[in-house]
Amino acid sequence: MKKINDYLPFYLGCEIRMNGGAVRKLTGIEFTENPGNGNNGIWLHDDTGNRNYFLSTFDIKLLLRPLSDMTVEESIELFKKLSLYDLNECVFDIIEDEDSFCINAELEGRVIDAMSISVNSDIVEMMNNDGPFLPVNPQSQAFYFFLSKHFDLFGLIEAGLAIDATTINK
Repeated sequence: MKKINDYLPFYLGCEIRMNGGAVRKLTGIEFTENPGNGNNGIWLHDDTGNRNYFLSTFDIKLLLRPLSDMTVEESIELFKKLSLYDLNECVFDIIEDEDSFCINAELEGRVIDAMSISVNSDIVEMMNNDGPFLPVNPQSQAFYFFLSKHFDLFGLIEAGLAIDATTINK
């Protein structure tokens, strides 16, 4: 069973919704046990680093985006981070369908690199020298990028530990 405590450190800087409906930015966390009632809790830190709110971990939900919410601009930004080539002078051709999209980086009419993203299975693949797509390796840059944009990489929306940020009005 997934617990929110296991994922909060990955999402520092992300917004959370508290039980009362207030939205706060998660800038720091400090887990503690409350011996009085046995509930685990969390101190939320504000931008100055002061502890502001003590909450039961059952009282907060992360506001995350599904990968399908990635914009064209974000996908090109990710592509530039992952490519072994300098893509700054390239023109990008994007081919989309329901489950994935492919981006070709073209320079002087020739495709020099390509990236494929499957939004339902969170798979990012890059074209290798021989032409076929292979999973990104290492994936740390993609992982960091997705977390920095507050994408749900762990199925937390489906597990009820997060709210789909695209479905709410703040």
